[in-house]
Amino acid sequence: MFIDRFSSYNDVEVNAHTLLFPANFRFNIKSIFFLEPGIYVASIFRGRSSGKIITYNNITHQYDSYYENDNFSSNLYYGSKIGVGFKLPIKNLKFILKTEYNHAFTGIYILDEFFKINTFRFSLGIVFN
Repeated sequence: MFIDRFSSYNDVEVNAHTLLFPANFRFNIKSIFFLEPGIYVASIFRGRSSGKIITYNNITHQYDSYYENDNFSSNLYYGSKIGVGFKLPIKNLKFILKTEYNHAFTGIYILDEFFKINTFRFSLGIVFN
């Protein structure tokens, strides 16, 4: 990530703990398949970033330094989501397999850079009757 004319962030690692409030609708198709469109509102309540800062004094000299930001949070961001899955009943069990994609309409700032957080999730569940 670019800082200024002579510096940049490299090897940046970001860990974020997010609280997400979804609102989904489920449409069942032939009692086996289902579609779940929805929206969500989320916020990072605890985050940490670390990495290396590379600074160039001139063309021949490079200086490395390290930084660590132990605590950052975000304002609310929101987006849409879509999930597709199927239910497979076997005797007294029901297996549920679902994939879900969350697409952010807004984003957050980390290290003065703007990020949109889009996620893809794969879930497997078991329901006991």
